[in-house]
Amino acid sequence: MHRIHAVQRLGDEEDSPTTILDAHQLGAASSDTLSPVLTAMGTDLASQQTIQRRNNVLLEEVSGFYYLTAFWKLTQEKQAAHFIASTGVNKLSTLANMFLGWGLEFITVVDDDNQGRGVYKDLMRDLYGDDPEVANKYVIKLKGCDGIEDIFSTDNFKRYVLKDESANIQQKNSEFLKRANRSKPVLALEFKLAVDNGHIRLVDLDEATQTSIKEVVGNIAGKLADPVARAA
Repeated sequence: MHRIHAVQRLGDEEDSPTTILDAHQLGAASSDTLSPVLTAMGTDLASQQTIQRRNNVLLEEVSGFYYLTAFWKLTQEKQAAHFIASTGVNKLSTLANMFLGWGLEFITVVDDDNQGRGVYKDLMRDLYGDDPEVANKYVIKLKGCDGIEDIFSTDNFKRYVLKDESANIQQKNSEFLKRANRSKPVLALEFKLAVDNGHIRLVDLDEATQTSIKEVVGNIAGKLADPVARAA
């Protein structure tokens, strides 16, 4: 489904007419209308505190959530950021349309691979007037990264993510994971927990990895702090 729509009855009577709402009208929709959509996202309406009005960062998948949360802690970044993981890169455009319709402020982070660049083009066309200058204020491509794992140097990836310094990596980290059939979310969660427990500090990482992490964190934090981004 490329664009999200919601169905809402106009009244409480059984024979009341039905209207179709597009993403830009969802902000005015009733909670009953949005309930199936939020349920599909795994959100509990009664207690959810995940979706905030501001500082939302839409991500391709849950591994990005774990890594970026860890990077925020490693760098002690003060800018508030609420990371929200989609269930795949192909769902990002729909998620972005939903957030726009709800009137929520957000930016989007994608990998610099074919799928990520495709989503960037879709968002630029559908949300940002087909203007690269405008799109670049709201969409971040992880430069040179086919996956977020490529932020790490090969040595640091083997030591702190794979926990296997004997691993033979002849390509990008993300490509190695695909070929080795390793679980991206599990490895990302384990890395986050190691950071949370103080077992991995920024100073433990080599200069290349530190630089890449700081660059990504700084880029995201800068766009969230930008008044233009808050008007998305």
